[in-house]
Amino acid sequence: MHETSELMGTSALAKALGVSTRTVDRWWNDPNVGFPAPTIINRRKYFSAAEVRAWRARMAARSRPDRGAESANAA
Repeated sequence: MHETSELMGTSALAKALGVSTRTVDRWWNDPNVGFPAPTIINRRKYFSAAEVRAWRARMAARSRPDRGAESANAA
């Protein structure tokens, strides 16, 4: 179970990520995105800050070009 202190509501999360709340909803509803599922409390969605940080790290790693391929293309 998540500790309450590490949960972020949809609005706070969207603001922290610089996106709209609708974008956050689209991300977690799309299984291809792999966004962490929320914990629902009183019909409100709360996201684990640690899980979102891990998701962002995975997305950043996927978007970085492979350095080996970059070197091969430069030649």
